Amino acid sequence: NQTYENLQIIIVDDCSTDGSLQICELYAEKYRNIQVVHNQTNQGLSASRNIAMTYATGDYYLFVDGDDWIEEDLCEKAVELLREDGRADTVHWGYQSVLEDGTVLSQSNPILYPQKYIEQPQIFDEFIGTLVVSLNDLYNWFTSKQSYYDAIHSKKQMGTVWRYLLSSEIIRKNNLQFNLHAGRGEDIVFVISYLQNCKRILNYTGLAYGYLQRSNSLSRDDIS
Repeated sequence: NQTYENLQIIIVDDCSTDGSLQICELYAEKYRNIQVVHNQTNQGLSASRNIAMTYATGDYYLFVDGDDWIEEDLCEKAVELLREDGRADTVHWGYQSVLEDGTVLSQSNPILYPQKYIEQPQIFDEFIGTLVVSLNDLYNWFTSKQSYYDAIHSKKQMGTVWRYLLSSEIIRKNNLQFNLHAGRGEDIVFVISYLQNCKRILNYTGLAYGYLQRSNSLSRDDIS
């Protein structure tokens, strides 16, 4: 339903067992811009994202987790911002975290809102500095059984890849991939590596991403 038409949609089915693959294939038959990739063995989130990037041909990447959603005009608005600015390579937006019953847990505007853009070295100071603190929270989570949800959300999800429209040129030039050995927090490592190489980030002021928090979600579980 995206209003932006020049869009390639890559769906990676990581050995689903609930009929998702068949639904995705029906959409792929109906819409030529949808491509379904079926993993023959379960690869996990990081590997599936890396696989998706090998099929992607666009100038920008936007990652959406399987149970989340984005506003229908997000792609169009983000591309408009980039074209109007002419210097930026990345767009950053706000999100809302929602339970299955529709209860809104939290909302977060882009960092430094209402500032329209952020450049180096401010990107390093405001984004990467925050994410390094988040990595420290991950350590605390491993050692004290702190909830991963509490640790990362305390930093407003700055390290989640789905809060950005990313330049494929930066990703390819620097050979960026998601770490296959990171059980959790793989987004933070990838985003830090990316932000070190981008020059200018535009703030899209809308709460454009819907982050669904399920009661049995991996990110809400404590260490067992």
